[in-house]
Amino acid sequence: MAYKIETQRKFISKNPIVKYANERFLSAIVELIKETKVKKLLDCGCGEGVVLHSIAQNLKNVEITGFDFDKNSVKLARKNVPRAKIIEGSIYKIPYQENFTSLALCTEVLEHLDNPQKALAEIKKVTSHYAIISVPCEPFFRMANVLRLAYLSSLGNTPGHINNWTSVSFKNLLSKYFQVEKVAYPFPWMVFLVSKRLSSKT
Repeated sequence: MAYKIETQRKFISKNPIVKYANERFLSAIVELIKETKVKKLLDCGCGEGVVLHSIAQNLKNVEITGFDFDKNSVKLARKNVPRAKIIEGSIYKIPYQENFTSLALCTEVLEHLDNPQKALAEIKKVTSHYAIISVPCEPFFRMANVLRLAYLSSLGNTPGHINNWTSVSFKNLLSKYFQVEKVAYPFPWMVFLVSKRLSSKT
């Protein structure tokens, strides 16, 4: 996949190892979406549309929508993914009605939030069935940064990452809101496919 879109530096890196990791990350998300057989998804915190671009290229029959709080990111996402409907909005108050989508997507967002629990509650509200949620897998994400000599002063912690989860701790968090169905580990990330527990009072 060629990243001929305007996006974050990490996704247009010329480093072959980084490129390979990015490919595996995006492929893992696409494969999990295929397993759900959904026809409609909402990207919660879509950024510049990197993930939506991959989905648009590989899943032609899926209706894709998204939102982000940053105006510039929304502009780029609209340019990068013309067929997607993308608006401004906050993950703390998702601008769509309850059960709006069959699948809610949230990739590389929660580690930046001071209240990821509130975001998960909103994601649960807006999906009728599935969610796919990814975060960096610690401590491996930091180790990967150190190995490429990045962010050494913060011991490999990427600027803006205020939450750090292991696979076990993140699964425990997700289990308060969803039923965990499957986990993919495209190093150095972890991608959870979860389903909505209608009986939960959370």
